[in-house]
Amino acid sequence: MIDFSNIREHEIERPNVWTCLGSPEDFDSLSDEFKDQIKFLDKEASDFLYKYFEASKFHTGPMWEPFDKKNFKYVEKIATGEDEQKTKKWLFNRGIAFSKWVYVLLNYGNGPLMMTWKMVIKNCESLFFADDVVIFDESNQWCLSYWHEDEMFFGKINMTDPEVGYKEVEVMSEMEKKYPGYKHPLKENKK
Repeated sequence: MIDFSNIREHEIERPNVWTCLGSPEDFDSLSDEFKDQIKFLDKEASDFLYKYFEASKFHTGPMWEPFDKKNFKYVEKIATGEDEQKTKKWLFNRGIAFSKWVYVLLNYGNGPLMMTWKMVIKNCESLFFADDVVIFDESNQWCLSYWHEDEMFFGKINMTDPEVGYKEVEVMSEMEKKYPGYKHPLKENKK
């Protein structure tokens, strides 16, 4: 079964289509140092991450108020607008190490990415542009949500039990294996 300890085994080559980082040519033009800090993930990893996100209860409200039920002790918000430098500075000040690997989930279940926090900051203009985006790591202690209306939210110090999310994903996976047509209620609510 896939989890955070083996998710790196599910890396794939850069898709030959447009991604949130631009065209295939845009990605290929990055330095090797930067490309090494951005990983595309396969369908199995994608399924795990989206199920995990749903089960984690990071979001308790709509994208314009994602932490509505106070699931994080501290919530900060910024209007991103046109000022890329202001957004980069705000992201930098979240206190996450540049080398920290994070998971980037795009709206509508499009292929997630795994990248370092440094790459999130460097690519903020293309990541936070026209689509909703959620970013988190395996610590379960923070979550970044970008709403396509140029608002970004950062929740810190999770007030929920992360083990619940892991267990919920395991239950969903087992039921889907046993019963091919089974759709877990959390997955149904997501659509």
